[in-house]
Amino acid sequence: MRLVMHLIVAALISLTTWQCSLEKNHVVMEDVNTSGWDNAISLQYISDVTELRNLSITLRVRESFEADKLAFDITTMTSDSLRYNEQVILPVDFQWQGSVARSMEIELPYRHNVELSRNGEYIIRLRPLIPIKGVESAGINFKSMK
Repeated sequence: MRLVMHLIVAALISLTTWQCSLEKNHVVMEDVNTSGWDNAISLQYISDVTELRNLSITLRVRESFEADKLAFDITTMTSDSLRYNEQVILPVDFQWQGSVARSMEIELPYRHNVELSRNGEYIIRLRPLIPIKGVESAGINFKSMK
């Protein structure tokens, strides 16, 4: 019985250590018009801890998606009402995985080592500058650096 208890405790400690080592992601996405996404979407992110994050634009795309670069207008509104706007052009590099895949997710690195210095709500408004065909949903992946 003691051996079983020791094995259970060891397994729980290993599981906890493994979970702590996983990269923490928080993805916020919204569905868009697959025939031609051209309108802005607003993505809400609640920050409750100050830490560095890498931000990526995440797209769920269909077979009809074809692009080697995408241009976006991105507006970020912080919890204390500061607003930052920029236009970016991001390269797209992906390969369809398998002949049966109907859709897949791609990530476009956007910002590295971003410090969300205030707790509270951040709203990111994401709008393509040119309509994009074949996108099912779009969003931001907030990857923890820890």
